[in-house]
Amino acid sequence: MIKIFLSHSWSQKDFVDEVANHIGKDFAIVDRFVFENGRNLEDEINNSLDNSNVFVMLISNESLNSDWCKYELSRFRDNLLDTQKAEFIPFLIDDTDINDTRIKNWIRKYLTSKYTNALMLSRVIRRRVCEVLWKAEPNLDAMSRIFFGRDNDVSEITSELNKSMNTDRRAIIVTGIPHIGRKRLLREVYVTRMTKNLHPSYDLYDISLSDHDSIEDFIEQLNDFVQVYDKTELKNKMASAEICQDLAVELINKVESYHERIRITDNKCIVTSYGIVADWFKDIINHPDLVKQVMLFIASSCSLSPKEKRENTKLQAHNIDVIGKKYLKEIFIAYAKNKGVKCSDDDLDFFINSLSGFPKQVYCIVDDIANDDLHTAKTDLKNIQAMYDNDLHMLYQVFAKDHDQIQVLQIMCRFDFISYDFLSQIYSKTNLDEILETFRFYSIYETFGSCNQYMRISPAFSDYIDRQRLKIKKEYEDRINELSANYISLSDADSLDLSQELFRIKEQIKNPIFRASTSYILPSYALKVIIDLYRKGDNENVINIAHKVLYDYKRNNYETIIYPIRYWMCLAYCKTQDKELFKELAHFSDYSYHFILGYYHRIGGNYPKAQQEFEKALSYKIGNNSRKYYKAEHELVICLMKQGRYNDALKLAEHCYSQDNSSPYFIEAYFRCYVRSQYPDKEILQTLITNMRHTSYSYNDVIIPTMEAELKYFVYRNIQEAISDLVGILKIRHSRDVNYTLDAFREICHRQNMDDTYKKIVNSTT
Repeated sequence: MIKIFLSHSWSQKDFVDEVANHIGKDFAIVDRFVFENGRNLEDEINNSLDNSNVFVMLISNESLNSDWCKYELSRFRDNLLDTQKAEFIPFLIDDTDINDTRIKNWIRKYLTSKYTNALMLSRVIRRRVCEVLWKAEPNLDAMSRIFFGRDNDVSEITSELNKSMNTDRRAIIVTGIPHIGRKRLLREVYVTRMTKNLHPSYDLYDISLSDHDSIEDFIEQLNDFVQVYDKTELKNKMASAEICQDLAVELINKVESYHERIRITDNKCIVTSYGIVADWFKDIINHPDLVKQVMLFIASSCSLSPKEKRENTKLQAHNIDVIGKKYLKEIFIAYAKNKGVKCSDDDLDFFINSLSGFPKQVYCIVDDIANDDLHTAKTDLKNIQAMYDNDLHMLYQVFAKDHDQIQVLQIMCRFDFISYDFLSQIYSKTNLDEILETFRFYSIYETFGSCNQYMRISPAFSDYIDRQRLKIKKEYEDRINELSANYISLSDADSLDLSQELFRIKEQIKNPIFRASTSYILPSYALKVIIDLYRKGDNENVINIAHKVLYDYKRNNYETIIYPIRYWMCLAYCKTQDKELFKELAHFSDYSYHFILGYYHRIGGNYPKAQQEFEKALSYKIGNNSRKYYKAEHELVICLMKQGRYNDALKLAEHCYSQDNSSPYFIEAYFRCYVRSQYPDKEILQTLITNMRHTSYSYNDVIIPTMEAELKYFVYRNIQEAISDLVGILKIRHSRDVNYTLDAFREICHRQNMDDTYKKIVNSTT
């Protein structure tokens, strides 16, 4: 194991402790951590120096006057430096002038920057240590150079950048589906084409933004890296859109001063699903004080519209696709050679022909062979394919067999993102590392932060888990509640990491006492709470919080964050049938206006009126497969079904299902329409029931038997058996959502002239 000796003055012990924590105390040699009581200090220093691979000299005014630091340097130079047994890396960590006469000339030539930020310094040390490791381990260097199939993309981006010298580029955006190498391509462009003398191990600083994030989240993650402000100070500073712009630019410029660059994994935050660039991001890249170079490298899931590309000249956007099998084969051969894995031509062709163009699939297969054997890799192939081919059910089944894995997965999905430290406070079993390694193997989460300390479950998989409405075990729920109570009352939040701080703020927003002060309500954090509460059915608090942000909170006024807050408030008004909705509708137009109005009438039971509004909403639809309109299509299906017009709803229900066959709502609606059609295919109906079972939806113990009862009635004409099954389901009405069952039972009884039987059964089960 590599050892790093940190030579420093005792007066900087707190700073050095923080550096050591970020590096890892297994690697950092600091006297307070490794020297034993009762042993001669000089002997301890000599022993530690002799066993070090890297000597880090932390230069300060105090260390330059320290006899011990002078001794450590002299010992290191005499015994290790001249023989090249260890690397020498000095850093200035205070305001000492680089030309200070106490700094030896041979040391001064190593000094380039000053680091007063422990986190930034530890990141640089880790990077330099990687360079040392790569010298000793040639396979690491070889592995970093495995990059095939993207030469044209690299050249295209570089060529476009060279042509844009007069347009002042500030950001490069690479768009495409996850896992196809967007982030790696951005690193390759920066390291190999935009800079010189960067080691291949260099990587950019990662930030992750989701569709519910905004400029405040961006600022928080930047500050978590450069640590210019403490948490409370930063929260109080974010007082308006203009101030947030200035803060973001200040922090980006600070990142540049450390010779770092920022890579952002963007899930519909900077580039929305409509191909529009967020207003706050436009303000940042057009800010006059932003450093005049490309600082932001963005891996986006959505492509920019042609209009946005034309109008935003400081952005450079490129779309990439999956890579061809020829290049997958080259990656496989190169990576297998690096791992010492042998594979016959037939087996190689078998694997390559099974893949969909995602490089990470290759790495997983080779790792499987290296860690186990060829048979295991072939057996596991379907699971590896599942994540990248978006077969979320099959992927879920990989973890569903292990109760601990499912619990950890649900805990991680509970949070926007979570650090390892925070997660281990909730789930403290010793198998956590093993579980996370399994998750990492299947690429179900991404990491980001200065040391990749934060984990975020992939959006598609997180949405899938959320739709299942599964519950966390009581012991973990109790632990989350306990941490909530502890965090919410903290007067000083600087000891918390960013994931803990976000959790704390959200819990404060939920608490009426803290919510009374608008200083606790940051709009983007409020939005996250609003969505959580809406999904739990707490419409009163959704309205309360949203109203406070919109009318009491006079800070950030970016429309990209204000609009969704108002939207969710309107949906809550619909749920409660509150007439205040009609005042808020003035803020909407076109599709959104008619959708909200349709939802209001649908919840109120006025299905013909709701149908009219949803049809008006869909009149704005352009194209056949825009996800924006799925909700309106599904709502229209519900309205038609409620009016008994299943045949009219069938085509729309089928379309919704074809776009997302894992949604329990789309499966149920399509089944209900199709089972009532004139000549339904029994195999398709059975497939729909199977797909519903695969969703693991929490109400499946009611929905699936109801689907089977309808199949018996409408297809097999087993009338009495179908009615008996539905009555049996209704007997558990007190503990389950049985609206679907009630609708089916009511319709079947009416068809059989058994309306009195329906009333009797329903009254007896109430």
